[in-house]
Amino acid sequence: MKKYRQIFHTADLGALIYGKSMPALYENAAYAMFDMMTRGTLSVKLCGTKIKKIVRSKGPDKEALLVNWLNDLLYLSFKNKVLLNKFKIINLSETGLKADVRGYVFAKEKNPIKKEIKAATYHDVEIKKVKNGHAVQLVFDV
Repeated sequence: MKKYRQIFHTADLGALIYGKSMPALYENAAYAMFDMMTRGTLSVKLCGTKIKKIVRSKGPDKEALLVNWLNDLLYLSFKNKVLLNKFKIINLSETGLKADVRGYVFAKEKNPIKKEIKAATYHDVEIKKVKNGHAVQLVFDV
């Protein structure tokens, strides 16, 4: 199963995210966001110093939690000038998660950003059970 595929959206970026499990869906959503924002998450390695952080996110339901998780990652990225490329959900419930995230300190001279994502949106977010796991369509504000 592939992690995601980019879908057409008139003004923003859209993606259909897949995951064999709920934790995988959340991890793949984060991967997709940074992959679309950069020239592929492998280019993030060109940035510089490695970083590792524990991220905790909350939300009133699983869809809001997903959007909050992604926006928490964007906040971490821009506040600390890091680009993330590895995501591991440690604990996940309907309303909270704890994750190990990894990436690299952003080096402007090795700028891998092709499109800056400002936020994950709540537009039509609905996590659905599919044949091989779960799927969700996300729209990112650019």
